[in-house]
Amino acid sequence: MILSRLFFRAEGRQPSLFLELLVVALGVILALAAEEYWADQERNRLIHQNLQAVQAELEANETTIRASYAYHIEAGPKSFEALDYIESTGKYADASWYDGFRVPLLRHAAFDTALQMGVWAETDVPVTAAVNEAYACFERIENTAGAYQQALAETRRTDGVRFFNIIGFAYAQLSGNEERCFEAITAALEALQIVD
Repeated sequence: MILSRLFFRAEGRQPSLFLELLVVALGVILALAAEEYWADQERNRLIHQNLQAVQAELEANETTIRASYAYHIEAGPKSFEALDYIESTGKYADASWYDGFRVPLLRHAAFDTALQMGVWAETDVPVTAAVNEAYACFERIENTAGAYQQALAETRRTDGVRFFNIIGFAYAQLSGNEERCFEAITAALEALQIVD
């Protein structure tokens, strides 16, 4: 109202109540529009920040998976060689090459944060689908590893044939899942580049 009065005084006229209310209404509308604009800007900034964190997480997981993949494709065939040795000699085979199960420690925090913030609901469907597939692939690796871990722990010192058999199939299955993950990660990273 002060602004409207100043305007009309400058014009040398008295403002009507209607015009004063109109000026006030316009001011409120502009203030609300500005508030909405800045809220949208902040929301977009947070979404962009979250997507960058997911991108970094995907890249870190890819590095982790490549290391475990290199081990699995090298150690897998050795387990079948050890199995052949046991079956032909009846002796327990050397397993000095066995360096644990090498379950890749994969990260999910950035993806989960984006999920909680509703980022994926505001991201293009193809992008969301590509990222979802990559993280689903990570879960498949973890589930596969979990399914074999108990059996390996139970048989390592008691049942050489079964132990090396499990290793061979576990590593073959894991390396296959890891290969598919490389493709899924590449697709997800390419999709996120489009968003940027």
